[in-house]
Amino acid sequence: MILLMRVWLLGVVYGGVVFLLVGCGGRVLPAWEEAGAKPMGEPRGELIRAVRSDEDAKPEEVGGALGKTQVYSMGVTAMGSSRGEIENVGLQLPRVSPDGKWIAYLVNGADWDHVAGVEKARDELAVDLAVDFDQLVTGRGLDAVGLAVRPIGGGEATLVAKRGACWPVWFGDSEQLLFVSYDQVNGCALGIYDVKTGTVQRKAVGLRHMLMPAVSGDGKKVAVVGYGELADDANVFVVDLATGQVQAGPHDKDRSNGDAGKDEVGVAGEKAQEKKQGNSWKVAGETAIYPRWVGDEDLLFLRLNKGNEKAEGWLMRWQIGAREARRVGAIKLPSSIYDAQHCHAGILEALSPNLGWYAYYDVISDEMVLQHLMGEDEITAGAEMRSGAWWDDDWLVAANDREVMLVSTTERVKEGGRALTLRLLRGQWAVLWADRSEQSVILVGPSGNSGDKFAILQLWLVLSGR
Repeated sequence: MILLMRVWLLGVVYGGVVFLLVGCGGRVLPAWEEAGAKPMGEPRGELIRAVRSDEDAKPEEVGGALGKTQVYSMGVTAMGSSRGEIENVGLQLPRVSPDGKWIAYLVNGADWDHVAGVEKARDELAVDLAVDFDQLVTGRGLDAVGLAVRPIGGGEATLVAKRGACWPVWFGDSEQLLFVSYDQVNGCALGIYDVKTGTVQRKAVGLRHMLMPAVSGDGKKVAVVGYGELADDANVFVVDLATGQVQAGPHDKDRSNGDAGKDEVGVAGEKAQEKKQGNSWKVAGETAIYPRWVGDEDLLFLRLNKGNEKAEGWLMRWQIGAREARRVGAIKLPSSIYDAQHCHAGILEALSPNLGWYAYYDVISDEMVLQHLMGEDEITAGAEMRSGAWWDDDWLVAANDREVMLVSTTERVKEGGRALTLRLLRGQWAVLWADRSEQSVILVGPSGNSGDKFAILQLWLVLSGR
């Protein structure tokens, strides 16, 4: 049994700057030993440190004139275990299953010619794997992009799709993986991989292009962004997995006479304009992206304001079957889907566990923003933070190119509305998954000679105190 050192942090905050007193205690967690976890450095202030979100202040800069003194204390135990390496094709971050046991990631399909049943030689199949994020929107240029699944703790990987795969997302029970599949012959479809049987189903639903899928909590429906000809005409669609029925989401009419400032948005007596085009639909109007389920019959999604110089969009809420969508709040978004796709590239689960907060990456300002869903509260998590996962409603684990932090939704730096942050780990990491019930966080960082690999690191944290 490994005796782990608990690092106790006592921070005294003067106007948003935190100083620490460090002490130690003992705790034994057998689950960490099973994974071969080791302490992430010595139990000193450098391990986990409360910092100001913009920059560290020098001690001589702190004085009573900066504001009222606040006391912040936190107890944290941190252990880490390497989980090996996986391929990085440079398009999308891997997806960890909700139970933390599996990791799905994109691969160069040409490197998997050793798999049984593959007849073509590598040199015949090799395709230039040029990284272009527009491919994720258009579906073009994905011929070499495959999808693989591997146990998070290591072991043999399974090739799920050899080519044309993107946008993987897990079902809530962690037993199935959904992804978008492009095929030069059969077109665009949804792929569903069953972990237990190893089989893959392909469901063509009549949409020419699909992206950003989300599976409902009961696993019966998929919300997906789809379009026919123009990506900026993309709308949200709901697919019934049992029947294959597709329902188009709500659509904003052009508004005037000050209506743009109203909270309620609807289609007011008109159905969304659906035009059957061969095997696809086209819905004209504002671009809708990134659906997220807030119940088995309710969705949140983002609506872009095309041509708006302020580059401001909206977080919308829609009940399936209703002819109206309601504005939840303003969101800072680029007006093009090609740029706006990055707002959740590193924040794979936007909603906090209790559906209180919505996290997104502000592409324009290069910072992470936390939007409260029940009010107008908004928190700037920190500059250059581009990936994150919810620990619980009070804490988000987030990362920039230099360090991983815990970001508080309840404690603020006095000036500027920025969140209080606790530093967990230095280094270039992206946060994939966090779960308070498992006391665990899974990260990936660049590895290999040219960054063509992801190194996987699993942390275990125990938080206590305030």
